Parts: sequence; structure tokens; C-alpha cells
Amino acid sequence: MNILVTGGKGFLGSHLIPALEKKGYTVRSYDLKDKQDILNIKQLSKAIAWSDVVYHLAALTDVQESIKKPVKYFLTNGVGTLQVCKICTKLQKKLIYTSTAATYNPTSSPYALSKFDGENFVSILYPFVLLRLFNVYGEGMNKTTMIARFQKENPITIYGDGKQTRDFIYIDDVIEIMVSALDKKWNGFVGDVGTAYEHTVLYFAKLFKKPIQFKEERKEVRKSVADIKALRKLYKKPFKKLNIWITQQ
Repeated sequence: MNILVTGGKGFLGSHLIPALEKKGYTVRSYDLKDKQDILNIKQLSKAIAWSDVVYHLAALTDVQESIKKPVKYFLTNGVGTLQVCKICTKLQKKLIYTSTAATYNPTSSPYALSKFDGENFVSILYPFVLLRLFNVYGEGMNKTTMIARFQKENPITIYGDGKQTRDFIYIDDVIEIMVSALDKKWNGFVGDVGTAYEHTVLYFAKLFKKPIQFKEERKEVRKSVADIKALRKLYKKPFKKLNIWITQQ
């Protein structure tokens, strides 16, 4: 089976591609770092035509940056995803799309709204799998993510009162779910990918055992926890716990 991974050099892609290759699949990355643009229809069409399945991971993901550069986010996450969907529909390719928990609050940021638009585009084609990822952490994560910041900061900075909640899921668990999604039993799946364990930002910060400073609250979601009833019908394995991962660093 030939598999194309857009955004193959990003955090998710850099873990997914080796996992797929280990299973014996032939995998190609399609990434802007290699001057491969999802907004280039001709280039993208040729890449998708080669494949049997497309993982569409390519996206801009920084919430705060999206507030400053909304057009850039709507082009990449919205229009770019529409391009992928149109080509997959035309060529009859299965699409596995990684969305985000932020889509539950689409007006919270241009990032959230752009990914919400992406979900709507994906849902019009079949077969597809739509994985709504919550906070993914692990080796190679984006330096602007909360856990990455908490690792390097001293003191740790919390924006607001720290009572906002999050659901963190380990990268290896996410990758195993993504690989499993190749099975046809996942076709048409739309659901959350998280642990269903909700804790405050302050709780997570304290796990690092460093001083904490509080700054003015930023525009962000207050409450975020996955509903994994749909996921658990297809994926039964236990998840790694963040507090254990932190102690192992």
C-alpha cells in the first residue's frame, strides 16, 4: 500500500511515517519544508495520485499566532484542506484527517475556526476518518505547546488563574490509533482522540516542581476534555499517563 503523509516532517508526521514503514507500507512525505505546498494543485494532485491512502496532517497550529495572522491560517488549514479533499474525492482515495479539540469552540481563535472549516470539508467525502486530537505531547513536540514550555521555563508561566483544564495524550498512543485507522472498520469515524482525564493547567505545572508565575489571561479555551466513547469501540488499549512521562524525563 502506498501512503502519502502531508506535513510529514512535522511533530505527528515524524512519528507516523516510521510507524507506517515498520508495518511494511511505502510512505512518502509531502511537506512545505521540501517546497511541497498543499495550495499547489498540480503538485498536490500528482502526489495524491501516487497514493492509496492520504494522511492529511499539514496545518498551522499556533493559536496565538493565528490571532495575529488569521488569513495565513485560513489559507493553509481551510483552503489547503479543501484542496486535499477535492483531489481525494476525484481520485477516490481514503483520507485520514487530524483535526483538533479546538473545533468545539470555533470562535475561540482563527486557528480553531480554520480547523472547523477543514472538518466540514472532510465530512463530505468517503471513505474518510476524522480524528479530533486533544493535547498531544511527547518527544519532538512543538516548542510553543504547553508541556514543551513547562519543560524549559523556570519559572513556569501560567496565563490566567491556572484553572483552565486540558486533556493530554501521549504521541505514541496517538500514532497507534492513526495506524489502526487504515483498517476499513474505521471508515466514516468522527471522534475525539484523548484520554478522557481532565486536569487543571496548574496541576500539570506543579508536576514539574519548579517556581510558577502568573500572567494576564490570554484568549483560550477554559475547559477541554475528550469524549472517547466512540474511540473505545475501536481502540481498547490503555493510555500512557502524563505524570509518569514527566517523571521519566
